[in-house]
Amino acid sequence: MKLNDLIHNYDWSVLNTLDTKLGTRTFTNIFMTLVNQCIPNYLVTIRTDDKPWYNNELRKHSRQHDRTKKMQP
Repeated sequence: MKLNDLIHNYDWSVLNTLDTKLGTRTFTNIFMTLVNQCIPNYLVTIRTDDKPWYNNELRKHSRQHDRTKKMQP
């Protein structure tokens, strides 16, 4: 909803005075700025050797388990 509101309420009249090439670049820059305000970005690591069900939560528990085993005499 926020993105729709931002697009709807933006003053797009600036594009009427620009030639096609510059207008396209300007539109893209404005649109991407609005999108970046609404859609979060995440940095993810894809591990191709892992099973699909082996997620970060399981990896965290596995590391904890391994540390516990190393600490035992």
